[in-house]
Amino acid sequence: MVWKSKKSFSTFRSKSLNDVSADELQTIRQMRYEELQKIKTQLREQDQQWQDDLAKWKSRRRSHTSDLQRKKEEREEIERRSSESSERRSKTLREMQRDR
Repeated sequence: MVWKSKKSFSTFRSKSLNDVSADELQTIRQMRYEELQKIKTQLREQDQQWQDDLAKWKSRRRSHTSDLQRKKEEREEIERRSSESSERRSKTLREMQRDR
């Protein structure tokens, strides 16, 4: 688009800080400040949610690990008992009759 006059050019350009009144500038600053505060609040909430999720994950992981450890100990105890019982030799019928 070709600008025909200086006046029409100035109506299309953006405002510079000189064109903005003190009240408008204060309003713009206040809006920016409020927006930044909203963003900070959202970031804090997201961080807190992430920390909560991490804590839950760690708790589930510890619980699962302790369950696995308990099952391993139970299995080892069963294996130990079965190996002890298999070490005892079974008596034959004659040996049992003789012991009577």
